[in-house]
Amino acid sequence: MLVVLSDLLWGVQPFGLSSLIHVFDANTLAFLKMFSAGIFLLPVLAARRQFVDYRARGRGPLKLLVLAAVSLTVSYLTYALEFKFLTPDNTQLYLQTSRIFLALIGVFVFREIFRARQWAGLMIVCIGYVFFYFDQSKIVSTMNVYSIGVAIAMVASLTWAIFAAAQKRLMSDFTADQTLLFMYVLGSVLMLPFVNISPLAGLNTGQWFALLIVCVSNLAAFTCFSTALKYWQASRVSAVSCLTPLATIAISQVVSLFIELPVQEVLSAMAYGGIALVVAGSIMILWEPAKS
Repeated sequence: MLVVLSDLLWGVQPFGLSSLIHVFDANTLAFLKMFSAGIFLLPVLAARRQFVDYRARGRGPLKLLVLAAVSLTVSYLTYALEFKFLTPDNTQLYLQTSRIFLALIGVFVFREIFRARQWAGLMIVCIGYVFFYFDQSKIVSTMNVYSIGVAIAMVASLTWAIFAAAQKRLMSDFTADQTLLFMYVLGSVLMLPFVNISPLAGLNTGQWFALLIVCVSNLAAFTCFSTALKYWQASRVSAVSCLTPLATIAISQVVSLFIELPVQEVLSAMAYGGIALVVAGSIMILWEPAKS
């Protein structure tokens, strides 16, 4: 249930970002997401008395923390920037490459075993992305614009995977909330000199609601996802989370029945086929059968 809820929350977030990217620059949007999450975590850690001296763990963990923080900051920034070039459905589908990158980091960096089924899943994912890319690139005014958006999406996914891999290694030294607080604070500080919050004064009710959705869904989805990991195998949680693009598509179809979305999705049979292949291939890569 928690995994499904996190899928729905992550599926909603792109609609808020797509309506705000023309009001704020990408840096300010990323800053607002990180800053609001950090503000929430501060009293949580204070109530639990879990504040920690990060330097006390040594230079190794501290360097890894900085790497994770910079990677997450770049991921947040490029993810927000994607919406200048791609529609919500497109951004969510390309976001799935983050989990593929993370799996490959596990293979080539952590020397984890990648079975034949997983390599087959990777090939299916690649074919699905080829179908989806060429279908969607025909719709935009110029292929170069779409290609730029896809390239930015790849950077967002790769840096997220680096963050996740670094955080995995840091779990033996810090709690998840302790690492996230460090990353949110450092990320906010790095972006602060380039932030322009003046558009806040001119937001209408709908835009304030969109900003609330972006900030709350980001934190709530991560909380649900992290909590689910305590009760279910990580591989299965990740596999179910691959359904996020389907949640975004479903939400866009339902919402469009009642209001006019700022960006209209145009998906052909080839695009839907590509999405199905990406989701199926991702599940093949991430799913680990329960051991008897």
